[in-house]
Amino acid sequence: MTRARGGDVEKGDRPLCPGRPLSIKTIPSNWGQSSLSPFSTTSWGWLAIAPAFALLVYWRAPLCWFTNDDFAWLGLPLELNHARDLLPVLFAPKAQGTVRVFGDRLYFLTLGEIFGVSALPFHLVSLAFWCGDLILAALIGERLLRSRAAGVIAAVLWTSSSIPVRPVAWASGFNEVLCAFSILLAFYARLRGWRVTEWLAYLAGFGALEVIVMYPAIAALYAWCADRKQIRSTIPLFVPAMVFTVAHFALVHTTSPYYVLEFNRRMAGALVEYLKWSLGPSRIAQLTGHGGRIGTRVMWVVALALGIFAITRLTRREWIALFCCGWFLLLIAPVLPLAHHITDYYATIPELGLAWLAGWAIMAAWKSNWLLRVFAIALAAAFVTGSLVEVDAYTRWHNERSLRMRDLYWGVEDAIRAHPASAVILQNIDNDLFTAGLQDAPFRLFGVQKVYLAPGDDHAILAREDLGGLSPFLISFRQAFSMLDHGDARALRFEKGAVQDVTRSYQITLRADPRATRVASVDAGDPNAADLLGPTWYPAEGGFRWMPKSATVKLSGPRSASERLFITGYAPKAVVQSGPVTMTVSADGREIGKAAVRVPDARFAFDFALPGELVNRESIEITVSLDKVLRAPGDARDLGMTFGTFSIR
Repeated sequence: MTRARGGDVEKGDRPLCPGRPLSIKTIPSNWGQSSLSPFSTTSWGWLAIAPAFALLVYWRAPLCWFTNDDFAWLGLPLELNHARDLLPVLFAPKAQGTVRVFGDRLYFLTLGEIFGVSALPFHLVSLAFWCGDLILAALIGERLLRSRAAGVIAAVLWTSSSIPVRPVAWASGFNEVLCAFSILLAFYARLRGWRVTEWLAYLAGFGALEVIVMYPAIAALYAWCADRKQIRSTIPLFVPAMVFTVAHFALVHTTSPYYVLEFNRRMAGALVEYLKWSLGPSRIAQLTGHGGRIGTRVMWVVALALGIFAITRLTRREWIALFCCGWFLLLIAPVLPLAHHITDYYATIPELGLAWLAGWAIMAAWKSNWLLRVFAIALAAAFVTGSLVEVDAYTRWHNERSLRMRDLYWGVEDAIRAHPASAVILQNIDNDLFTAGLQDAPFRLFGVQKVYLAPGDDHAILAREDLGGLSPFLISFRQAFSMLDHGDARALRFEKGAVQDVTRSYQITLRADPRATRVASVDAGDPNAADLLGPTWYPAEGGFRWMPKSATVKLSGPRSASERLFITGYAPKAVVQSGPVTMTVSADGREIGKAAVRVPDARFAFDFALPGELVNRESIEITVSLDKVLRAPGDARDLGMTFGTFSIR
């Protein structure tokens, strides 16, 4: 290699492109050279910079525990009862419509089987792959830009951003880290001419994350920008991507509104949002509560500087600038239609393209003049400083949130081991703790399926409807008292990071609470109301319940002689089409009235006076009898009416 006079560009020290050569200059030392083998001792020293920086930045990541989707994946072994269950566990689409064999299934199955609910091994694996991502990012940047310094700077900028926090600190974010490794390894193999390695890495990516389908477009764009003779070699890469895409849309269907694709103008808004997150510390106020104006200004200055730099290079026909921008746009494109699920970690892989562009711009400014050098250093320092503040706040939030979930999980497990019960009633659960994983059924991992919030503690909880909403966690005061009284549940209070068993004291409190001991109303269609219904009722069906010719309901007696019994229900056409059905109602064996149900396929509502001697009785039995019933073809049941509610007021 020879050096031109006056510090001009070294031969081979320009980004690969078929157009006009770049005027990028390098520092006169090995720092900017690319002639060394990427596997030499000197090269490995430089490649360690970004991973070492990442380990410093993400020092809290190994200390985090599990949250949210982690519990769903940790529960996969519960679905493995027979050898035939393995294929569905590995390949059956989940609620969000994904089949990530390597990124989710095998990752959690393998590490979960070996380490159980110890989160450290999961984070160490994720960090190891993230360090591999950074090494590949630096190697690719070196070859793209013909500058080792630019490659290393790009990798450092990438890992200093707050966007990769969740993929690195959250076990379920491993699919992003793994997919990045697949794409980067495949692309680096293409740059080196290792076609077999490229194909192996590319195909493995289909088991990591769906965005892998964009890799052929990445390879084709690079071929057009750098060596158009290689475009033909990218054509076969499109075949697996097209097959996967067709199969995905034909066979995989999501039930969650968060993952519904919407192709409309919202996509432009989503693109702007992802760009703002990627270009600077625009979320610093959201994460820390201060510094919002400074962070936003840094973001806009970075955006303007990179935009000018990219346009300048494109006017010189230096098409690697187009590739860097195209990398971001192509890899963010698949998630833009997810209008109801705009989330930061989707930009993890795409923002590397902007990091390469920034690394190139910094090195170009460094060798331009002192004014641009100072500007580039100041802007890079502002970006990194603001981003590290974001990363620190984000990792702290994730760490504290996950550790609260850990304390709750282990506390409940200890309490249930000491006092086995079929259900748990939790007190003092706030929204942040609830959304950290309670909707993902963490306690089923040690056998507890029924988990309820203490009555009255649900007013500030915002549950995700696609995960079932809040209703599965709701319980009435009466139901809570009944379960505790029969030994079917334990009442546990979470406070200051510890779980306390308050079953006895809570039971005493409920016993003195009229809301727990008085039964003023019963919804027959509620499956949880079965203990207040007589043995003849049929199981609840979609919010209502059939009765046969006679059925009973238990209620508390009226509090005064003026209170009446109110009954609501629905009259199926098949029952009343042959004529009215007479309903006879009794209270503790004494008839209190009759009513005729005449209108088919309509709701009915009746009310009846109650005898004075029933006032203030702890419990009375309401009996409903019908003068005729229906026997439907193929159904052995005697079907009378559907109810409805019974209430005394």
